[in-house]
Amino acid sequence: MTLNYIQTCDIIPKLIKGNKELFYNEILNSKENLKSFLEKDSYLKACDKLKIDSSYNLTIESIDERNFDNTRVFYITFFDNYLMGVEDSKAIILALNKGSLRYYRVNSEMVLLEIDLEDFSENRLIQFENLEEEKIISYILEKLNTGYLKVPVGISARHVHLTLEDFEVLFGKGAELDVAFNLSQKGQFASNQKVTIKTDAAEFANVRILGPLRKYTQIEISRTDAFKLKINPPVRDSGNVLGSAGITIVGPKGELKKEYGCILANRHIHLTADDLVKYNLDADKIYKVKVKGEKGGVLDDVHLKVDPSFTFELHIDTDDANAFLIENGQELEIIK
Repeated sequence: MTLNYIQTCDIIPKLIKGNKELFYNEILNSKENLKSFLEKDSYLKACDKLKIDSSYNLTIESIDERNFDNTRVFYITFFDNYLMGVEDSKAIILALNKGSLRYYRVNSEMVLLEIDLEDFSENRLIQFENLEEEKIISYILEKLNTGYLKVPVGISARHVHLTLEDFEVLFGKGAELDVAFNLSQKGQFASNQKVTIKTDAAEFANVRILGPLRKYTQIEISRTDAFKLKINPPVRDSGNVLGSAGITIVGPKGELKKEYGCILANRHIHLTADDLVKYNLDADKIYKVKVKGEKGGVLDDVHLKVDPSFTFELHIDTDDANAFLIENGQELEIIK
């Protein structure tokens, strides 16, 4: 019992979205693994789980694995005589490129479409005269090498970074930060300790302190928070706090009236020097990031922050996330 072409096009992106580690590390490890997955029980079990009918006929003619400098392509040819009773060959292309996975298909009209792995929408790219693998792969490689690069998103709610001196004023001499949970960036964590931040106009309680302790005290809020507090913090890179907005921090053991330190964090991508080379990015360049979806658009003025300890991730605040309906962990496209 196997699937027809249309059902196969539908199920593969759903499987990728739900099991990215499985696809990267197991199924896409070789064409033999991919062929085995498509032809055996694991695929049909996935169909059952996703409530997709698996009662039609489909035959895999071939799976061709092609390796290039920074791209690996799986070109899968299907023979499908279910639609309209006409024998018809089509192709599905999976391309691993610069840390991201792209999914394409060629339909019966020889139109190449890219399927978005987040919302399954299709982008019509180009029409070919026939199913020539070389031409199709060449076109995809050209597109990949001139643009597509996806980065996962981390959404930052309001939080505080403290120096040891300020931390001890708020929590007492000899106090230590307790780890509540680790963050995506290596060595960074959310602590159990929380404070209140306030102005004469308003306050926010239970604002979490992020660790470890730093050489500067910094309070990161959103513009929406700033409206309530009636202050006007500048958009700044982390650590650039001189001349920023003043605010008061209240802890269980003391209170700090900071003349400056409150900022709106700029949009930035964490990455290593190796990532710069891997993804062909320039540390001194300002980038744009494209958001797809019901309230899609472009995030402008995205900076790069490079450090050996960093994990590749875009950081934005809650205002950006809410405006574009972005979810934590969602992958967005860097415009190069």
